[in-house]
Amino acid sequence: MDASSPPTNSVVRKLPVAAWGRPLRMSGCFFMTALTDAELDLLFAAALAQDRDATNRFFLYQHQHDWLPYVRRRWPSRLWARESGEDVLQAAEMTICTTFRQFTGDLEHWRRLAKTILTHELIERIRYWDAQCRQTERTVSAERPCDDLPGLAESFVAPERTPSSNVARSELRHEIEEYLAELTAEEWLAFHLRDEGKSWAEIGERLGMSADGARKVNSRREERARDDRDRFLKFQ
Repeated sequence: MDASSPPTNSVVRKLPVAAWGRPLRMSGCFFMTALTDAELDLLFAAALAQDRDATNRFFLYQHQHDWLPYVRRRWPSRLWARESGEDVLQAAEMTICTTFRQFTGDLEHWRRLAKTILTHELIERIRYWDAQCRQTERTVSAERPCDDLPGLAESFVAPERTPSSNVARSELRHEIEEYLAELTAEEWLAFHLRDEGKSWAEIGERLGMSADGARKVNSRREERARDDRDRFLKFQ
């Protein structure tokens, strides 16, 4: 059989035990210990061959060793009380699992694709919660002083910065800048104004178009973000 082709089911059954990982029972759940590059390549190839057990173990390994650490480093500590990094990852993994069924590239391209999907989900969730925080601040300011609500003002104080958080923030900022660099002038302005809480009518007025036209401009931006994963599929 060609070494570059994915293994057939008969070959999958003959893969060494090391390729499946070495699960350890921890707190009622399995934790897969680290695999060598060769073992991970075997597991990835078996998953691509649609072996169910290999696929489940591959996604468990990715979840524990790649995706969860990536999300935890980048999810702002100020938002953990509102939504955990695990919740963000769970939402992204639905897209990742669907994408894997159509994927035929190599392991390195798959890792880059999964990272792109995770980054997009992080950006969307951070924007959502920041908008919620701004709305809460506006509501509190309009109704009563923060001094009358013990602990509320402190919830909006920026977290203490550490060397590790600064590195994570820098990496995420770089990824966001790459994402925004691909936007057209119209898409960037719509993105910026929407982030400021402007209505579609106000955005359309700034762009010289109707509210529906402004929505379509924003839809193009969102569609381009979703299509990021498709561009990775062409790197086969």
